Amino acid sequence: MTITRTNNSISAPITGTNLLSGLRTAMQNAGFGARIDDYVSGSETRDVYEVQFSTSTYGTAYFETRVNTTSLIISCALYWSFNTTTNTGSASPTVSANNMTVNTTSGVNFVALDGGTQFKMVLIIQGATVGALSLLRPSLARPSFWTDADYPYFFMGKNITGTSQFTAWESTGGTALHPYSSVAVGLRPINIQGTLPNGQRQVVGSVQMQSTTGTNQGFIGQFDGDIVQVAGTNAIILDPITVLPGVEEYLILNVAVGGLAVRTV
Repeated sequence: MTITRTNNSISAPITGTNLLSGLRTAMQNAGFGARIDDYVSGSETRDVYEVQFSTSTYGTAYFETRVNTTSLIISCALYWSFNTTTNTGSASPTVSANNMTVNTTSGVNFVALDGGTQFKMVLIIQGATVGALSLLRPSLARPSFWTDADYPYFFMGKNITGTSQFTAWESTGGTALHPYSSVAVGLRPINIQGTLPNGQRQVVGSVQMQSTTGTNQGFIGQFDGDIVQVAGTNAIILDPITVLPGVEEYLILNVAVGGLAVRTV
């Protein structure tokens, strides 16, 4: 299946109420599953979404969005289990960094990208600032020892904003529930850059995920042809790449050498 794109937006003035409402709509559009819990912690309203991949011990992701309704900061966390009675998740969750602060004076656009079980992302766009909430699970070439009965096999984008928002993901549960020496993972680097003479950009499929540089480079898995890497230098986020109009089209997410992109047609 290709990646389904759905847009929604909220108008200024931005408040905790309309920001939360807009984000909830986008999370549903991106396929993050049922919202099984919402609760307040300090100034944050926290929503927990359940994404079930299998019925095994570690086969369900619990993705928690956190909206500070006072400061308008958006953050998130990832668990492999969650107790809705006590509002607590499993130990050693992945918690986001480089969180996004929204201002009150400009409207916010949300772009939801639903790629089924292997790719879910919400882009939060306000002016030149782009935030990203993402959950990835490669669909191909999964190591045989990495079963849902033994380890969580899903990865949250570590940084909502910043240069690594489309390059750095982490599993949940800490190294005790990760077969490699680090919970940090990324895409295997591919050196494709520049545009072709006709202005088109190169697209490379068979994108692989691995432990990040500086760990042991363990292989994680591979995505199908809807997740690609492109020559994204000097592009703009959400720039299209049209291979054949109406037949094969992509959206650039990471404007970099070998940057992440997704197929929408």
